Amino acid sequence: LDGDFEAPLLTRRLALCYQLVAATVVISLFVVDSTTEPTVTTTAYWNTELVVTVVWTAEYMLRVWSSVEECAPTGNGRQRCRARLRFMLS
Repeated sequence: LDGDFEAPLLTRRLALCYQLVAATVVISLFVVDSTTEPTVTTTAYWNTELVVTVVWTAEYMLRVWSSVEECAPTGNGRQRCRARLRFMLS
């Protein structure tokens, strides 16, 4: 969305904010991890990693769900889910 000038300005700004927050969280993982021994996992690191994983999974599933909306096959929900699975695996 960052380069998509057809999207509304608010949507582009929200996408940019999301990207900045995601980058900050990933950098914070490196900072937290660099302050401990390689074999030690702190609670802050574990919680940050869990949040990043949950948010990334939700984002990915929403992208997959919306990826075939324009060319979704007609038919039942099972066919539409198969189309999304084919997209995920391609």
